[in-house]
Amino acid sequence: MSTPNFSRCNSSKIFAYGFNKYYDEETIKDNDLDESLIGQYDECQTECDAECEQENCIELLEEKGYHSVDKEWRGDWKVLARKSKSFRFCGIDLEINMEANTKSGYYEGAQFDWDADLNVYYSYRECGCIWHDSFQYDLTGNYEVDTDNVIDDNWLDNKGLSAIHAEKLIRKIRQVRDELIKEIEEVFGQCCEHKLNCVGIFSNGEAIYEEA
Repeated sequence: MSTPNFSRCNSSKIFAYGFNKYYDEETIKDNDLDESLIGQYDECQTECDAECEQENCIELLEEKGYHSVDKEWRGDWKVLARKSKSFRFCGIDLEINMEANTKSGYYEGAQFDWDADLNVYYSYRECGCIWHDSFQYDLTGNYEVDTDNVIDDNWLDNKGLSAIHAEKLIRKIRQVRDELIKEIEEVFGQCCEHKLNCVGIFSNGEAIYEEA
């Protein structure tokens, strides 16, 4: 059985980089290397290029207000940078957290991707004191926040008001999230070697990619 080189991602396309590099005549000549190396895998250059592309991505994200993250992993994904955007809507304090990450390909290369979640802050009174807490929701995949969350978790502390404003709240949240997605994917596009789409996966797991 084969397996796709790149993992499923949240990004609109696969932002791929870090592909294998091979010795060529120019490299051999400039570094006075043995000509028998021509065409062979250049591990040093491959790793160097991948690290440079990651560093370039982080620098560009920092210009957009992201903060770099050092030595943090989420499973197979390495976290590169993180940014939070806070806003108030319908009297509710909201915060979207965007995360830039990367993962090595199964056979070669790597990909940039993002993840996002939402914090909804609220206050309540108990035992004569006012307490502050928050709900956290996904902003991707099957468990993406929706109007049911607004109503069931009673974001506005009033079931009727939560139901009335649920659709408007979700539209606003997705609008802000989509603006952040556009921003981060523009950076990925500047740092990757190829923008790819997966156009098919065979029954044996092998995938076909083409330029987006």
